[in-house]
Amino acid sequence: MTVANILPEVLAECGVDLTSPSIADNNFQMRQILSLMNTAGKDINRRAEWTKAAASFTVANASSQTLPADFQEMSDAGAVIWGLSGHVPVRPCLSPELWQLFEKFPPTQPYYMLRDGKIYFTETIGSEGAEVRYVSTNWIPGKAAITTDTDQPIFPDSLLARATIWRWKRQKGLAYDDILAEFEADLEAAVKADRGVA
Repeated sequence: MTVANILPEVLAECGVDLTSPSIADNNFQMRQILSLMNTAGKDINRRAEWTKAAASFTVANASSQTLPADFQEMSDAGAVIWGLSGHVPVRPCLSPELWQLFEKFPPTQPYYMLRDGKIYFTETIGSEGAEVRYVSTNWIPGKAAITTDTDQPIFPDSLLARATIWRWKRQKGLAYDDILAEFEADLEAAVKADRGVA
């Protein structure tokens, strides 16, 4: 569903009465709802590795590459595969001290490290290339925030509605425990369904 379909539920639960609401409205209440929706969407996207947030890029003939603008985090497993035909996994290095050691004494097993908006490899990747899989910040197709009524989140719209509502209630000093509990239960079920585990 689009934001235009989600808005009436959010506004009704929040007790905000607006005629023909639009995310583009410049009144204070709508600006507040939009801000809460974008905060909620960003948080939901960070809480799981959604199938539709999966992205990748290829590195070839390089020992480092700048990460894409929509980079959020590396995929959970097998994030880097060296040699697109040979499928050699590349392990992550999380320790700067270990990486310094690797720079002096290159390991036989390839490693990568993220630093300063780039991905670095323990040795130059040749023309065979490597695929780097990551999670995108874009939880609306092509962007990381709601800007129009026709925007549609990549995860179930009920999650965005409930996450917005409990945030609004918390901000107003109202009880929000029930709606937060419903959101958390829905989130867990949605993540399982997205992974085909449900």
